[in-house]
Amino acid sequence: MAAVGAGCAASLSGCSTFLEDASAFREGWRTAEVTEVASARGLRRGGRTDCRQTASSQQLAASRFARLSYRSGMSKHSHVVLVADGLRVIAGDVVFTNVMRCGTPLEVRSRPMADSIKTGSSREPDQLPTPNF
Repeated sequence: MAAVGAGCAASLSGCSTFLEDASAFREGWRTAEVTEVASARGLRRGGRTDCRQTASSQQLAASRFARLSYRSGMSKHSHVVLVADGLRVIAGDVVFTNVMRCGTPLEVRSRPMADSIKTGSSREPDQLPTPNF
């Protein structure tokens, strides 16, 4: 009987996590790939949401914007978001942000491995491991 209770508790926490994830998605939180980073005028296309439309004239003149892309079901979606000053973000990075709230900081989750090796990013090893023969 204790095993059944533990199984139910485990399944309820799984349901809780699923409901939290679904709620976060409805609120605009996405993990997406950066496809382009440029000035407001330099971005080639827009997206479902486009933070350039609500940006101040100062932000439009001085800030960088990123176009993000992700798949949901069979559809591919894009959003244009503001990149915080000083944040290094490049095409190919995987980021987490709220695409519905302009100004939400981007959290870089991963970076292409080739770029990490070239730049010596602190998120990746400084060198490739040397095999022991």
